[in-house]
Amino acid sequence: MSFTPVDLVLLRAIKESMANIRANPWILDFIFERLIEEGLDLQKLYGEREINRAKSWFLKNNIDVRLAYNLDGVQFPCVAIELLNSNESKQYAVLGDVAAPAWNEDVSQNNYVITPRALVGPFSSVNYSITTGEVTLPDGYDTELIFQNQALFAPLTKQEYIITSLNNTTTNSFYIESGLRENFTGSYITPAYKTLKVRREIAQFQETYNFKILVQGDVGQLVWLHTIVAYLLLKFRKTLLEKKNIGVTTISSGPIMQEDANAFGGEVIYSRNISMEGIAEVTWVSDLLQKFEGTIFTLTANTSNQT
Repeated sequence: MSFTPVDLVLLRAIKESMANIRANPWILDFIFERLIEEGLDLQKLYGEREINRAKSWFLKNNIDVRLAYNLDGVQFPCVAIELLNSNESKQYAVLGDVAAPAWNEDVSQNNYVITPRALVGPFSSVNYSITTGEVTLPDGYDTELIFQNQALFAPLTKQEYIITSLNNTTTNSFYIESGLRENFTGSYITPAYKTLKVRREIAQFQETYNFKILVQGDVGQLVWLHTIVAYLLLKFRKTLLEKKNIGVTTISSGPIMQEDANAFGGEVIYSRNISMEGIAEVTWVSDLLQKFEGTIFTLTANTSNQT
């Protein structure tokens, strides 16, 4: 997980969830079921007939779900989503790299490296023995930095050939498979490891989002749509938000308001806000490192004079 534009995630989620409700209208029975349970006073005010009216209204009307930065040409009913604030938590704040929370992971080089990395070479030409599989490097090169399980890469055919062993009797040859009909012009040595070591660091942001629900003329429609959106936001917690590293979400609703008619061409528009707070965890790559291919031991004689 890296940086996630949560407002866009919510926008898509609400759109797709409402489409799913239309394809499966029985979901509305679960959303409104508490309003018609026996023994509740709500049944007298919002009986089954009223619930059926709400279900019919939702299924027959397209809900305009959009980001709130642009309400030009808005269609009612509407759900407008906006990020109100995003503040980094001090929990993970550190100076430089001092005790920075991080972890390492392996990623495929194919995601980051178009062609294999050249560790040694490229060579203008090499001498390859079809019979033995021995590869002899040209003048000026040796096998000091070459190790078993690395590979000889042939760029003309984009094929890699694993180095099975080094020739211990020489300093400039090694073995790959025999019997190859390959053009090794411009070939070079590539890493044994096909993954890179990635170091990620973490930050958390306290974020608040607002869902402005707007309907035209009928307050009852606002009540219905508010109930549906609140239900979906609670449902998102486990099925969507937590999978995107957005956790500890809570929602709260404001009062029903009547919008300024001048802002909507004289139309009577009612609105209600749902606020959602949560913690968004983000990561970034601080280092992308090649793994160790091997080690070289060198003995140096001490030639200093002793008295």
